[in-house]
Amino acid sequence: MICTSSFYDDQYGITRTCVRDHSLNDTLPSERIWHGDRWGEWHTPGDDKPEAAAEETEPPRAGLLNEARNLVVGDRNTTHGEPYDDFQRTAGALTALGYRRYDDHEQVYVDLAPSDVAVLVAAVKLSRLMHSRANRDNWTDLAGYAACGYECTTREPAVNTNRAAAP
Repeated sequence: MICTSSFYDDQYGITRTCVRDHSLNDTLPSERIWHGDRWGEWHTPGDDKPEAAAEETEPPRAGLLNEARNLVVGDRNTTHGEPYDDFQRTAGALTALGYRRYDDHEQVYVDLAPSDVAVLVAAVKLSRLMHSRANRDNWTDLAGYAACGYECTTREPAVNTNRAAAP
C-alpha cells in the first residue's frame, strides 16, 4: 500500500512530499521524500541515514527557486498553458475592459501586453507579502511570475525599451 503526505520543512524552507510504501517491508514501511527538485532514496524511517544531507549546504532560496521552476515549467504550464498564451488572453480581457498602459515614449495609451500582466500579478503577490511576509507560496509565485514575465518580453515587441536610462 502506498501513502503520501506533505509537510513544510522549517529548517530548509521547503515543502516536502513523503511517499511511504508499506508493501516493501512487512514490519516497517519504506519511504522516499520529494525535496522540491528531486526524489530522495528509499530508506526505512528511523535508520541513521540523513535524507536531507545534500540540502544542508543549500540555502532556502535555492529550494524556493527550484519549486518555482517546477511549477512554471510543469504543473502550472500543464494547467494554464504556456505563460505567454495565458497572459496574452488575460491582457486581451483586461484591454477589452478598458485597461491600458501609458507608453512614455509614444505618449499614448496602448493595449496591455503579456509582460504587463506578469507585472500586475507580481504586484498582487507583493501586496500579499506586505500582509504576510512569511507566506512561502507568495514568494514562490512571485519568482515564477518574474520568470514568466521575462519570457514574455522575449516573445513580444519591444516594451518600454525606449525609456532613458537613469543617470
